[in-house]
Amino acid sequence: MGKIVKIKKDKTISYEDDRIKYFENLTEKIEKHDFNVDYIEDSKTKIVLSSTQKIDGKLLFELEKKANEGINVYILIKSENLIKSEIGRFSKMLVRVFSDLSNDYIIIDNRGFLFFNPLDKLEDNPFLDLNENETKDLFYSYCYLFWEKSGIEIIQGKPEDIKEKISVPLSNFNDSINFVNNQDFNGDLYLPFNNSSKNLIKNFNNSIYLSKNLRQKISEQSSSITIGSLVINLKKISNLLSSKWILKENSLKNIYSTILPFDEDWSESGFIKIKENEDMILKDISSEKIEDMNNVEPKDFTPKKYIKNIRYIWNVLPPYRANNSKKSKLYDDWSKFNKQKEEIIKNSEDKCKKMFDGEGTIKKWINVFTGKKRKAKELLNDIEEFKSDFSTDYNFKKRYEDLKKIVLEIHQKDNEYQNEIELQKRNDKIEELENKISENETEIKDSEETLENIKSELVGLEKLINSKTEELNTLKKEIAPLESDKQSSKKKIPTIKQNISTLENSKIGVKQKYQKKSDFQSNEAEYSSDLEQELNKIDEKIKSLLEEENQLTENIKGLDEDISALKRAETEKNNELSSLKKDKKNKNSEEIKLDDKVSKLELENEKSKKEIEDLKKKQTNISDSTELDYKNSLKEKNKEVNFPSIPNFQLPKDNIELFEANGEFYIEIEDYGNLEEANRLLYSIYKKGSVVAKKEV
Repeated sequence: MGKIVKIKKDKTISYEDDRIKYFENLTEKIEKHDFNVDYIEDSKTKIVLSSTQKIDGKLLFELEKKANEGINVYILIKSENLIKSEIGRFSKMLVRVFSDLSNDYIIIDNRGFLFFNPLDKLEDNPFLDLNENETKDLFYSYCYLFWEKSGIEIIQGKPEDIKEKISVPLSNFNDSINFVNNQDFNGDLYLPFNNSSKNLIKNFNNSIYLSKNLRQKISEQSSSITIGSLVINLKKISNLLSSKWILKENSLKNIYSTILPFDEDWSESGFIKIKENEDMILKDISSEKIEDMNNVEPKDFTPKKYIKNIRYIWNVLPPYRANNSKKSKLYDDWSKFNKQKEEIIKNSEDKCKKMFDGEGTIKKWINVFTGKKRKAKELLNDIEEFKSDFSTDYNFKKRYEDLKKIVLEIHQKDNEYQNEIELQKRNDKIEELENKISENETEIKDSEETLENIKSELVGLEKLINSKTEELNTLKKEIAPLESDKQSSKKKIPTIKQNISTLENSKIGVKQKYQKKSDFQSNEAEYSSDLEQELNKIDEKIKSLLEEENQLTENIKGLDEDISALKRAETEKNNELSSLKKDKKNKNSEEIKLDDKVSKLELENEKSKKEIEDLKKKQTNISDSTELDYKNSLKEKNKEVNFPSIPNFQLPKDNIELFEANGEFYIEIEDYGNLEEANRLLYSIYKKGSVVAKKEV
C-alpha cells in the first residue's frame, strides 16, 4: 500500500479578465533641448524674467553680467526669501515680488522663452520658443503683473523700456497668450512624475499623462495649452517631453508592456511587468483524516497582483500527533507488569530450587511438597508460553490467578523453611559469640599482665631520668665559673694592648725630647747614656705587659679546652636523657594502647553477651509459640508478595504505535496497510483519539 507521506497538489486560476488602471509608456526618441544661456549674451536692450523659485546660478551670473554692461534687467519673483542670499547681486536690476506668480519665463529683447518648470534648474527643463506676437503678449502680461500686481520692490532702478503701465482689460493683446482664471481643465492633463499628482486626478474625463520632465501640471486642449495661469494658442507640448505615460484601463490579458499601475508608487520603483504565469507556493495543509488527504484544498486562493495565471501549489500533510504527545503510558504499564510478573515467576522458581535442593541438613518438609512441586512446574510451563505473546484473554487471567495461588503456597512453605534455617543460624551464631568471648577474655588477661610489666619498667625509667637530670645540672654548674673566668681574661687583653701602644708612643716623645737637648749640650756621650737609660725603662715595662698578655692568652686557651670537655659531657648526658624520655613515651603509648584494647575487648564481650541473650530469647519465643500464632505470622509475611494488575487496554501490534496527550490517544502508523487495523483499535478499544501518520524524516 505504501508509506503515508505528504501529497503535493496544485490548481491554476486565471485572472486575465481582471481590469487594471495603469500608465503606459508613450516615450518617443526626442533630441534633448536645453535652454542656451548664450541667448542672454546676445541681448541688446532688455531682459525680463519671471521665476517661481530660486534662479539657476548660471542664469543669475549671466543676468548680473548683462546688468553691469548697461542692459535693463527686470526680475519678478514669487517670494523675497528666494533672493535673500543673493541680494547683493541685484544692485543694477529692478526686482519686484508677486506672491501669486505661477509661470517661469524669460524675454530677451523681443524673443520669449516660456518654461514648463521653475527656473532653479535649466537642464532638462522643456520650454516654448515663442514667436513675435506671442512674445509681445507675454511681455504685456509681464508688465501688468510687474506694475499692477506686484508688491515689494527690492531694488530701486530706472527702467527705460517699460514706459507704459497696462491696465485691465488687456486690450493690446494679440490673443495668442491669455490669462486663465480657473484651474478646471477640459483638455488632456500632463502631470509631474510623483505621488502628489494623484490628488489632482478625481473625475477627470480626458486623457491623463505623467512625465519626468514636469514639476507642475499642464493641460492641452485642441488648439491651446495652459501652463500655470497662462493659455497659449496653437501649441503642442508632446513633442517637447522626453518621457510620457498615458493613463489607461484594460484587462490583464491585453497588457504586454512594462506599466505603472495607478494605485502603486509613482516613481521608478513603481514600474512592473505583467507576468503571464507564476507559481505560488502555499502553506502546507494538514488533513484531519488520512483517508481524506486527496480532497483537501486551501479555504482561499489569495490572488497576487499583475499576474494573468497563477498555479497554486500546496502540500497536504497527513494528520500528525500533537507535539507534546508522548509514548502511551500503557507501554510502561505493560513493561512494568511483565517485569513484575517475570520477577515473581523467577523468584518462585528460585525458592522451589532452593527448597528442593535443601540448605544445610534441614529437609524435613520436602516430602510433603512433592505434589505441589509438580503442579507448580506444570503452571510455570504454561506461563512460559505467554512470555513472547501476551494478551488479556480470559484463559490467561484464569491461569494468572492459579499462578498467584501456587506462588503464595510456595512463599508460605519457603517462610516455614526459612524459619528452620534461621533457628539453626541463630544457634550457630550463639556458639560463635561464646567462643569469641572466651578468646577475648584470654587476650584481656594477657594484656593486663603486660600492663603490669610496663608500669614496673616505667618506674625504673623515671629514676634513671631523675639521676641523669641531676648529673646534667652538676655539669652546667661547673661550666659557668669557667665561662666567667674566660670572659674576665678576654676583657683584660684590650687594656694591656692599649698600654703597650701608649708606651710605644712615649718612646717617640723621649727621643724627640733628647733631640732638642742635644742642641745645647756639648757632652754627646752623656746625652746618649741618659736617652738609652730612659728608653730601657720603657722597654722593660712593655716586655712585662707582653708577658702578662701571653699568660692571659694561655689561660683562655686552657679554659676553652676545659669548657669544651664539659660541654661534650653535657651533650652525652642530654642524649642519654632524651633516649630515656623516648623510652618512657613509648612505654606510655604502649600502656594506653593496651588499656584501649582491654576496654574494647570488654565492651565487645558485653555486646556479645547481650546478643546471645536476645538470640536465646527469640529461640524460646519461636519454640513456645502456638500453631495459630505461627500461621498468623506467615499470613503477614505473605502480604509481601505484590501481584501486579493487568493493564486495562491492549497494546497495538504490527508497526502501530500508541501515543497520548491531554487524555487523547494517537495511533501512529507508517503504511496505508495498517490504516484499517488502526481505525478498528481506535473505535473498538481506545474509543477516543485519532489515527495519525509517522512524520517524514
